[in-house]
Amino acid sequence: MRAQRTDSNESVGAAIYPTDTQRVLKLTLPAGNYRLSSKVLIGPSPTAEDLQIEMYCRLEGPNSIVDRAEVRLTSPRPVMTIPLEGVIQLDNQGTVELDCTNYTGSNNLPALVVFAQNAVLTALVVGNVNVQQSP
Repeated sequence: MRAQRTDSNESVGAAIYPTDTQRVLKLTLPAGNYRLSSKVLIGPSPTAEDLQIEMYCRLEGPNSIVDRAEVRLTSPRPVMTIPLEGVIQLDNQGTVELDCTNYTGSNNLPALVVFAQNAVLTALVVGNVNVQQSP
């Protein structure tokens, strides 16, 4: 196996309710080294107006968060594609997940349902993984 991909292929997508976390996609992989990439389009229902969205999305492996992003969007029509990527080493079969948390309804934000749409999660097999991160 050289690559695996899963996508939501949905026009409406997963509904993420206020202050809730939703698994958008997951991919089970055999042991190995992988380069992961994902994206998800987030936005409110088409009828929502004059609003503010705060979302936290993460790409997560069995034992760690690979990448994460927190965004705050404001009207009109706050919509954004969130890309996440990284590498992971799996000693055994494991699952990687793309999860998003909707912070509307907290932090003085009005509560509203946010949709995660057109999500993609891809894992490419790589030979070695070397990671350097800033302190």
